[in-house]
Amino acid sequence: MTFFIYTVNPDFSKTLQQHITDTQRYLHDSSGYFSTTDLTDYVNEGRWKVVEDTGCNRVLQTITTIANQETYSFSVDFPYGAATINVLNATLIWGNLRQNLRYFVWSALNQTSRGLMNWTDRPCWWSQFGQQTFYLNPVSDQPYVIEMDTVVLPPKLVNLTDVDQLLQPYVRAVPLYAAYKSKMNDQLPQEAEGFHQQYIRTIKESQYATMTRRLGR
Repeated sequence: MTFFIYTVNPDFSKTLQQHITDTQRYLHDSSGYFSTTDLTDYVNEGRWKVVEDTGCNRVLQTITTIANQETYSFSVDFPYGAATINVLNATLIWGNLRQNLRYFVWSALNQTSRGLMNWTDRPCWWSQFGQQTFYLNPVSDQPYVIEMDTVVLPPKLVNLTDVDQLLQPYVRAVPLYAAYKSKMNDQLPQEAEGFHQQYIRTIKESQYATMTRRLGR
């Protein structure tokens, strides 16, 4: 039997220095007119913007519920803290079973299931309220493990050798957004808008590349 071992090509990801170099190429900035400090900030903003627009950086996080507690804070209760920006779905692990919890927008959850204030049971529904609050209903009657599919902002790149955890094709949009921010800071809105439109087109192309070629049942 033959085994094949595949390693990740480093070209699939970018270091902070590579992001900065790509941004300078878009800006035709061979003289270093834009400082490394500013470009580092714009690159990190671009990375977060890409995740916000695509949801590409998905992380499975788990929490353990507390009896009689209805809400859970991203910043306090989630393993990735305030870097969590969205919950996409939630699953309750009960013994050897996984029970998918049903999502309600918060106003619907508030209208349909929160009337009995002392009702505790195994949670069946969930909602996200605002930017940082996760609701479960019914309120847990005992500790349960909840597994959540979440969107998480990546940590800042600080050192020039730091490697971005975003990969192709999404990583291509980062320097375009950094170039857009650079031109906006330089008070050149028309040139900035050109980079912004290229960013939007690249984001769409990335989405098309990753959402096609799947066979459904």
